[in-house]
Amino acid sequence: MITNNDEWKNNVINFLNNHKNSENHDFIVGYCCHILSDIHNNTTLWIPFKQKYADEIEIYAAEIEKQKDNILNIWYAGKERQDLTSNEVVTVEIIMNFIKNAVDFVALTLQEHLN
Repeated sequence: MITNNDEWKNNVINFLNNHKNSENHDFIVGYCCHILSDIHNNTTLWIPFKQKYADEIEIYAAEIEKQKDNILNIWYAGKERQDLTSNEVVTVEIIMNFIKNAVDFVALTLQEHLN
């Protein structure tokens, strides 16, 4: 788990500033958007989730890995997309808010440092 999110954000900003005149500038900005989205995910979803469920995550780490493998490789193989509206831990509303807030975070960061 990354805990030095401000340092990561500063590294992305420095990387952008160091490559302003690159012929691959559009690719670099896109890649930095991806990293900034990951940072936002880490600070707003992943860290709070791990803190809230710390005991459960540590006790059931092996079971979680088995479940993840099962979900990725067996449950949904060849199946249609499922209805997620009844999810309780990660709701559709949480995901939609994350998308909006992540876009705002990335756009503001880029706007502040690309001008």
